[in-house]
Amino acid sequence: MQDSAFLVGVPHLCPDVEPLKKMPVFLYSYDDFQNPPFRVDVAVALDDVIEKKLDALMVMESQFVEGGALGYIDPRTASTDPKVREELRSASRERFRKRFADIADVAREKLIELYGQEVGSKVKYAEAFELCEYGRPAGKDKKSLSAEEIRFLFPFITKK
Repeated sequence: MQDSAFLVGVPHLCPDVEPLKKMPVFLYSYDDFQNPPFRVDVAVALDDVIEKKLDALMVMESQFVEGGALGYIDPRTASTDPKVREELRSASRERFRKRFADIADVAREKLIELYGQEVGSKVKYAEAFELCEYGRPAGKDKKSLSAEEIRFLFPFITKK
């Protein structure tokens, strides 16, 4: 991600494409690696769209249902038994549901900051993002996004 974010502005790297003159904001998606620890710069509530989000993820069966993106393949994925396939889809769906619930807990402070105490404290499912330092500098300290910038980039985030 960092290399790509840096290289989009390098002249002559890809002769068929002009380098970007103005860098966009790049965001990392949440991970729970500890070195370096993830910093929650943006948190987005998913409660209203969680089922659609899970539906979209389940379309990528080879990645999430069969486990390809997770570094292993469940041996049951070779099964053509519809009951087994549905069990795999259901288990994968619940893993993602738990992941988004865990992210909401990790990002609680940012959810409250962005959505307000009443809404932010009740969010059940969320996604979180960290600002990549190789994109457009943001905020006064150039290492964070202001609430105004976040709402510009994510206009559906409304403080109640």
